[in-house]
Amino acid sequence: MNNKCPFCEPNILESAFLESDNFLAISNTSPILAGHSLIIPKRHILSFLDLSEKELSEFIFLGQKTAKILSDYFKSGSFNLSIQDGFWAGQTIFHLHMHIIPRIQNDLKSPGEWYHELEKTAYTTEIDSSIRPKLSKEDFLKNVQDLKNFINKLI
Repeated sequence: MNNKCPFCEPNILESAFLESDNFLAISNTSPILAGHSLIIPKRHILSFLDLSEKELSEFIFLGQKTAKILSDYFKSGSFNLSIQDGFWAGQTIFHLHMHIIPRIQNDLKSPGEWYHELEKTAYTTEIDSSIRPKLSKEDFLKNVQDLKNFINKLI
């Protein structure tokens, strides 16, 4: 655990809507688009390159499972995945995380605009950018609970 890492804080669990043995799928408090989620390791891991073969498989599998759930929930067939690994790649929180952003037609001016929105935050030290609107605590927790309820109906 890293005391200065926001993903290592105990309250991160309230953001989680899906988990595996070693990873969490969490909602983003300042989403680029509705459903913007992250896959994070439960233990502090800096880089994609630091994952064991078993962890890598679990990380990718949870990412795929999360993308399928978000695609069903948001009635989308499209999504963006992004891992910014290292400072020069735009990583701002040095705890491995994969962005999953469900997409629908005309959600942004152009399909590739999501990356520009993500990059706007590139040198901040916050979990989510203060540049993007932050959801209220109530709206955020409702979104997490709605996803949990949706997943429970699938099981």
